[in-house]
Amino acid sequence: MAHDADAPATAQPGQIRDIQVLLSTYNGHRYLEEQLASLRAQTVAGRMRVLVRDDGSTDGTPELVRAFDPGDLVVEVIAGENVGVIASFAALLRAADRDADVFLLCDQDDVWLPDKVECAADAVRAQRSDVPVLYCGRSTITDAALRPIGVTDAAPKGPSFVNALLHNISPGHTMAMNRALLVLGAETLRPTQVFIHDWWLYQLAAGLGQVVVDPTPHALYRMHSDNELGYLTTPWQRFWGGVHRVLTLDRTVWSRQAYALWDAVGQQLSPADRRTLLTFLDQHSLAARLRFLRRYGFVYQTKDFPVVASTLFALGRYRDKTLPLGAR
Repeated sequence: MAHDADAPATAQPGQIRDIQVLLSTYNGHRYLEEQLASLRAQTVAGRMRVLVRDDGSTDGTPELVRAFDPGDLVVEVIAGENVGVIASFAALLRAADRDADVFLLCDQDDVWLPDKVECAADAVRAQRSDVPVLYCGRSTITDAALRPIGVTDAAPKGPSFVNALLHNISPGHTMAMNRALLVLGAETLRPTQVFIHDWWLYQLAAGLGQVVVDPTPHALYRMHSDNELGYLTTPWQRFWGGVHRVLTLDRTVWSRQAYALWDAVGQQLSPADRRTLLTFLDQHSLAARLRFLRRYGFVYQTKDFPVVASTLFALGRYRDKTLPLGAR
C-alpha cells in the first residue's frame, strides 16, 4: 500500500532503491491503475521507488494510489495543490530522492512495457555520470483501449543543441535522466518561463551533457480525449494539424524559452553552442534572422512543414518583442 511522502517507507534489508519514478497525477482515476500495474510489473521493480505528486485531484486519485498493492515497489504520495503539469513535474524534480542515480518521468494514463525501466536505466548508466544525461525514445501510440494505432516519430538526424532550440524530440513519458540532469532541472525549471518541462530537460542535456535516443518503443502512449498534449498519427491528421499550427501556434514561446535557457545556463555552454543560442535570439531584423537560417537551418526531425517553419522564422513570427535584443 502506498503511503504519504512525509512518512517515508524503508526498503527491505538488502534492497537498493536506486531508481526513482516521478509520476504526476490529476483526476487520473480512469487509467491510473493500469499504469501503476505496469510499474509493478517492471523487471527491476525491486529497485524502484515511485514518487507520486497529485495535482489537486477531485476524483479520488490519491486514494486509488494509496490503496494500490505495490508488490515489490515502494510508492509514496505527495498531495499538492492544483498548479498544472509543468509546475507539478518541477515540484517532483525538487522532491526527488537524491540518493537514487536514475530518474524517470511518468504520465498517469500510459502503460509501460516490462523492460522499459531496465532498458532506460542501463542506457543512462552507460554514459558519464558527471554531466547531465537524458534518455528518451519512441512509443507505440494506442487508442483509449490500448489498441495500437502507430508509432511516435523517430529522430533520424539525432539530437543536437540547435535541434533542441527548434524541435522537441524527447517526449516526457519516455524520459530517464541521471542525477546531474535531475539536479540541474530542479534548479532551473521555472514554470512561468518554460513552454513544457520535457523540452526544457532536452535543451539542458543537449547543451551541457548527452542525449541518448532509443529507437525501440518501450511504452504504450494512450491517446484519449483528456490528453494534455496529443499526437497526430495519420497523414491526414498530420497535414491538417500542421495547417492548424501554422495558423494558430504562438511561436514566440520558442524564443521565450530560449531566453530562459540563456539566463539559466548560457555562460556554461560551449563557445559554439553559446554562439548558436545568441544567433537564434538575435531576431531583431530580417538580416539577423536570415543569418541564423544560413548558418544552422531549421533542424526538424520530420518532414512536416520545415520550409513553412523557416519562412515564418524569417518573417519574424518567432520573435518576442518584449525580450531584449539578443541576450546579455
